[in-house]
Amino acid sequence: MAIELDCHDLGIHDCDWVARGETPGDVVEQVVDHVRKKHDIDMPDADTIMEGDFFEETIGGAPDPIGGTPDAGAATIVRRLREALNLEELDNTPDAGPVAGRLRSP
Repeated sequence: MAIELDCHDLGIHDCDWVARGETPGDVVEQVVDHVRKKHDIDMPDADTIMEGDFFEETIGGAPDPIGGTPDAGAATIVRRLREALNLEELDNTPDAGPVAGRLRSP
């Protein structure tokens, strides 16, 4: 059964793009590519999102692998993406709010 997820599910309400894939990994790869290119949000790679390592390694001011801190919009999208795809819950996942000018509140 195909999995569908759109930008609205991720909190990006001004975009009608839809990801379609056979597995959660397929959808995550499409989302990462789309969000990076079309919304200019610095997303972690698909493997990091699938493994749930993003929040453990980069949230809370800790440096990410390329030497910066994560985009708050990326944190929100990763959390919503994992929830929408029913990936295992992460402990202590922060609820990063929308970034002004990038995401609109539902």
